[in-house]
Amino acid sequence: MFLRAAALAVLVAVAGGLVARRAAQLTRLIRLGRPAERRGDLPVRLGREATRVLGQRKLFQRFVPGLMHALIFWAFLVLLTTVLEVGGQVIDPAFELPWVGGSGG
Repeated sequence: MFLRAAALAVLVAVAGGLVARRAAQLTRLIRLGRPAERRGDLPVRLGREATRVLGQRKLFQRFVPGLMHALIFWAFLVLLTTVLEVGGQVIDPAFELPWVGGSGG
């Protein structure tokens, strides 16, 4: 049990390091641009981003490819719950996400 938890911790640490490195690269790249004031109308901007990202609104300009992409996007969000549950079960075999339900037999 301890070895599985340690292996998972190492993998998470490596992945976190890679994410941090890429985030630093992107932050440096973004800071090359000129500054813009983006603090106004925060609720409007958040709502707009929610419809664009979660609703996949921009993709539906071309219906069939947009629909296929949206279905794949939502499938990955559903798959993420399974990945999280399996990650928890590496440490504790009885781990379950309450909103997903039991996966054990």
